[in-house]
Amino acid sequence: MTMALAPYVSSETMRDNTAEHHRQRMTVMHGCTARQHVLTGSGGCEVRLRSSGFMKHIEEASAKTGVGAKVYTGARWVLGLAFVVFGLNGFLNFIPVPPPAPEAGVFLKAMMETGYLLPLVKALEVVCGALLLANVFVPLALLVLAPIVVNILALHLMLDPAGLPLPVLLLVAGLVTARPHWSLFAPLLRAKA
Repeated sequence: MTMALAPYVSSETMRDNTAEHHRQRMTVMHGCTARQHVLTGSGGCEVRLRSSGFMKHIEEASAKTGVGAKVYTGARWVLGLAFVVFGLNGFLNFIPVPPPAPEAGVFLKAMMETGYLLPLVKALEVVCGALLLANVFVPLALLVLAPIVVNILALHLMLDPAGLPLPVLLLVAGLVTARPHWSLFAPLLRAKA
């Protein structure tokens, strides 16, 4: 008896041993494989997971120890806290914001007048900052935050240089946080698939 579990999952035949309970062996096919992981659940069900590049990446990221792990965690926390706090401030106004330079003020006013753009950006900041703080979906959060950081940096470079230190800190924290996940971002930079 075989069953199709999903497009990326194939199942081997089910064995009926008189001395053992039924055992189902599944192999998850997901990219290039390096190792197999065996998970045995209740009732003797055995699942074999083949490590892909993604699984290897997760193992390497979770095995980090020492100074590098502390720097990564610190950068992730700085980035996450900054986006949660400043994102929430966009809705609740609990931190007084100094008036921007006149040119930057025109840009920010235009974002507010659209009626959706500034609230959308602030909502994305809060959600992605929370993901970074929770240490879940970190690569996705970094990917969504990247254009926001670039725009904040460009705004301060071109229109309001007095506020440049914070965007530079965000950029550095983002790059440090992205470094362990580089294997996931590298394919995005290939010209051909």
